[in-house]
Amino acid sequence: MKKRLLLCLFTLAPLAMGGPRPTAAPPTVKSKQVAPKVVAPPKVQGHPTGNDDPKVYYSYGALDYTTVDERLLLTKSVIFEYKDTIFKSDKVLYDRKEKIASSPSPVQLDDAQNTITGERGTAFYKLKTAKIEGNVKIIARPKPGNPQSPRKGLRKDFDSPVEILCNSVNYNWKNKIAIPEGNIRISFSIKKNKKTQKWNVTSDTMQYDGNTETVQLKGNVKARADNGDKLSGDSGTVILKEGIEELKIGQASGNFDSDQIDEDEKPEKKETPPPTEKKTGGTGSDSVE
Repeated sequence: MKKRLLLCLFTLAPLAMGGPRPTAAPPTVKSKQVAPKVVAPPKVQGHPTGNDDPKVYYSYGALDYTTVDERLLLTKSVIFEYKDTIFKSDKVLYDRKEKIASSPSPVQLDDAQNTITGERGTAFYKLKTAKIEGNVKIIARPKPGNPQSPRKGLRKDFDSPVEILCNSVNYNWKNKIAIPEGNIRISFSIKKNKKTQKWNVTSDTMQYDGNTETVQLKGNVKARADNGDKLSGDSGTVILKEGIEELKIGQASGNFDSDQIDEDEKPEKKETPPPTEKKTGGTGSDSVE
């Protein structure tokens, strides 16, 4: 009996003396999640310094910016400038990582030789190309072969620049090649025998090369002048270069004879490059290369 009592007292002694007791787990503290701070791209003012400048510059009236995917939503008189190319619209979604500017609104693309307008469009700056869609109009301004040469040939007799209409166009502004698609028509006016003659040419496919100033036509080519002249064939070429202007379709050809040009007609209209607009708001730039 005494042994059992001593054993019980010995067992309870640690508890009476403040020995270790089981404790509950400490409460967990939940950390607060802080949303990343939205930081707009820096406002860098400037314009391309030349064709060696690797940056694309942009200006805008308003900006929405997300840091997650590096996308800018630019609105109100948006202008992108890259080398000698200007891309304009009232609304542009710009992917800074991929260097792609896309607009669901009417766009205008200008360079030294061409102006392209359409209902919507995308500029791929890494690829140096643009895709313009919806009632596309291309105004091509052929350049004089030699500005110091005597005023011969037909360059001065283009009453208006060459106009190409189509549903859509892929344009590479580096090599100045445009490939129109859908309902293609090219039109231009010349003077012959002191009269203005307008030609309209249609074909299934077409390629305009601004460097060589030629238009290649393929498939169901038809040409009609406003005086009733007609040409047709499966393929054709329009040469717009000064001094050798010519329209060739199939086995037939129509030569624009410079001997028939009245040298006393009004002088050539000089085309000026598209103006560079300066708008209030923000600006920025990104390096493409």
